[in-house]
Amino acid sequence: MSYTSVITEAWKLLKDSKKYILYYFGSLFGLTVAVSIGMVILFMIGGAGVLLSSSSTSASQNPSALLGGVGIFSIILSCVLYFVFILLIGAIDSGIYKGFAVKYKTDKMISFSEIVKKGLKYFVKYLLASLIVAIPMLIVIFVISFLGGLLLGTINNTDTAMIVSFVVGCLAILIYIPFYLIVGSYFVTLKNAIIVEDKGITEAITYSFSFVKRHFGKLIGVILVFLLLSCLLLLPYICLYFGASIFQVGGSLPSYSSYSGAEYSNSATGASFFMLLIGYCLQIIGSIYMLFYAMYTNAYLIVAFVKIAKLDKKEDVKISEPVMANA
Repeated sequence: MSYTSVITEAWKLLKDSKKYILYYFGSLFGLTVAVSIGMVILFMIGGAGVLLSSSSTSASQNPSALLGGVGIFSIILSCVLYFVFILLIGAIDSGIYKGFAVKYKTDKMISFSEIVKKGLKYFVKYLLASLIVAIPMLIVIFVISFLGGLLLGTINNTDTAMIVSFVVGCLAILIYIPFYLIVGSYFVTLKNAIIVEDKGITEAITYSFSFVKRHFGKLIGVILVFLLLSCLLLLPYICLYFGASIFQVGGSLPSYSSYSGAEYSNSATGASFFMLLIGYCLQIIGSIYMLFYAMYTNAYLIVAFVKIAKLDKKEDVKISEPVMANA
């Protein structure tokens, strides 16, 4: 498998799927605005209700106690609204991921309604599968960390403790790097097994273990190539981020000479406001660029998975050819 072909085909897939990018931008912007407005209103109602009822103990003593219940209910409702927002964003992201996969495999596009319907199903399945795998893994990591802390706590000598801490830290780094690569390979495969291959939760978990075991070297290569590629892709974002920080800091710091006269002070204030405006514009551009980067990441992972999965099919064909010849 050629890694350069994965990079170029992922870029071609991104260009051919512009409609999905518009879907993602539009839905993300619309949902963010709607949920932000809703949460602000609910928090204002909740805060007002809690403040009005702070001196009351029951609705019979003071009607404002009822407002306290309304306020608490509105705060709970705002948390539910935020959960729905996360659910919808995850559904749209998973649906667009499926749309990329369908476009790459069949050269067909799916509608926005299909994206939402399929995406919700895939997002819930992937979330449950991830929790089933991640929770035991986190428990093991916690136990190991806890035992390591107890071991260091039993050492009374400060110099010995420092040496042991240094050795444990080096070993942790050496263990963490391959652990990260293995876990990253597995969760990438798990997502593709559920969304691209349309497998069930338990089937996807077992399939992913087998897939990583068979193609571990290629999956590691895909991840390492993408990490190197990300170093180049993220350079524009880093420049935008530091540029925005420079303009915002420069716009927020007052000049000593701005106190010399009212006329100069007004011009300095205008210049500061202009610098802050440029900084915020650079932040917005950087955020949009990161969304494009996220879309390219999806395309890259889909192309890489499909290409690796095809290797299994080629092996199956080679194995079956002698059998067919004998028949």
